[in-house]
Amino acid sequence: MSHKKWWEIYSKLEDELQELEKAGIKYSLDKEALAIGVVRLELPETVAGEMYVIFPDLYPYFRFEIYAPELDLKYHQNPFDKNLCIIGRSTYNWIPSDTVASFIIQRLPDVINTAESNDREEVATKEERQAEPLSDYYSPRCLLRTSIIADGSWVIEDRYKSGKLIIGTRVVDVPTCGWAVVEIQDENRNVLACANKYIRKMYSGRDLSARWIRLDEIPLFNENENLFNYLSSKDPFPQKIEGHRVKSSKINPGGKLKIRAALFPEETHAWRKSDQGWLFASSLHIRKSYG
Repeated sequence: MSHKKWWEIYSKLEDELQELEKAGIKYSLDKEALAIGVVRLELPETVAGEMYVIFPDLYPYFRFEIYAPELDLKYHQNPFDKNLCIIGRSTYNWIPSDTVASFIIQRLPDVINTAESNDREEVATKEERQAEPLSDYYSPRCLLRTSIIADGSWVIEDRYKSGKLIIGTRVVDVPTCGWAVVEIQDENRNVLACANKYIRKMYSGRDLSARWIRLDEIPLFNENENLFNYLSSKDPFPQKIEGHRVKSSKINPGGKLKIRAALFPEETHAWRKSDQGWLFASSLHIRKSYG
């Protein structure tokens, strides 16, 4: 039994196209995408250059996504997929009567202007006052197959550029489960920060060591291996990294695990206020067996 698509039930697609025509915005409907049930509009000429729009299956009750691959905004844009934050994340901000044309004409210029401004007063009435950490945009394929927590109150002084991390795990065999940073050291093994006794007890399995470095900005890589190699290239003492033997399992081939971390400025606690964020990447040298 086939179900009708939203554009077969409502006149919203026709309305969208008519509004674009009225606004003088050139567009084309992707017929190949439509054939597989996806409405995608190509917008070749806008104030942001070439753009495209993808509509969700439950449109108009959920918002469309507008992508601007020619833009590289500091704020209000996914740095990987290039979709724009035209309205706030809450569903409260979406109105089913909104159209692509109205967003392009009325909202897009403000998005670009605020994203390019460093003046908090200038953008105060145009942005939601919440932190916008870029690391949120990293997909799981970019990072370790586990989660690592670090105390958000730690502040590592700028004079420390690199060193060693101690990562606590819950169990000895290092499966892909939650880990925690339990200690941060400088190059001389002086302790810069350490977890409280409760976190230390919770992650009292096997300790892993990792290398950390400080960067001036978040490294944008869409694959874990590329991120790991980049951090290696920026490490003043790359040879200091240690490897850890990992047993094989159904989801892990086993081998030697190496972990790198980056400390960089990003919004983590407050709107337009730079704090310190962390990213982690790994390299697993698979153990070969011969029979």
